[in-house]
Amino acid sequence: SCHFVELILVLLITLLRSRMNDELRENIVKQFERLNLQHDHELRRTVCLAAKLCQTPISLISLLDKDTQWIKVKTGLNTECIPRELSLCTNVIKRKRLLIIDDTQLDKRFNTHPSVITAPGIRFYAGAPLITQDGHCIGTLCTMDYKPHTFTGQQRLMFKILSKHAIGVMELKLSLDQLDKILASFHQIREYKTGNEIKLRSMFESLTDSYFLLGKEAEIIDFNRAAYSFVKDTYDERLSYGRKMTDFL
Repeated sequence: SCHFVELILVLLITLLRSRMNDELRENIVKQFERLNLQHDHELRRTVCLAAKLCQTPISLISLLDKDTQWIKVKTGLNTECIPRELSLCTNVIKRKRLLIIDDTQLDKRFNTHPSVITAPGIRFYAGAPLITQDGHCIGTLCTMDYKPHTFTGQQRLMFKILSKHAIGVMELKLSLDQLDKILASFHQIREYKTGNEIKLRSMFESLTDSYFLLGKEAEIIDFNRAAYSFVKDTYDERLSYGRKMTDFL
């Protein structure tokens, strides 16, 4: 009975951790989705290299959230998004490793998939996971064809290298975007602070009574316009920062 309760607790904890990891991964995916990845020259170049390396007409970089595969950079494809349940890339996200299907019609896992038995009729698929430095798999670099292929060991290695390069470019782009937001926030704070200082200074200068701000040694740190006029009219002296108030009193 105790062992059964312990087993249930372990299963609940595992399920909770899995759900938290999924939520964290989806939040990270959203951060990348907001980036303008489709116009990044280096990512477009990476996709074209993948298609050329594998000699395939379709190649793309995509992000997968809870329900949708978002196709961000592509060649040979017009689709912007695919429901996740219809995506071949879902299997790469689950496995977190390179997946190659030489002929989808000969693979029991995929020979009934809608993308295989109906349009577009995918026969070859290779997908590499895009894994962040924190270990979250956010999407794939994949390539497809309408006819079977056989991947060589060299192609496998190069495809993995291209996927690591792609996620490196994407993480750098995300870091720069976050830095831009921090700098924009800093500028807003500085402008707000400067505006407040101007307002306070204007109010200080508009006071009709004479005000002096003195240091411990009676040195003049600040004064308003009325104080300057009072010293000039009374002592025929020009007030300046750093002078001692004892020169006048």
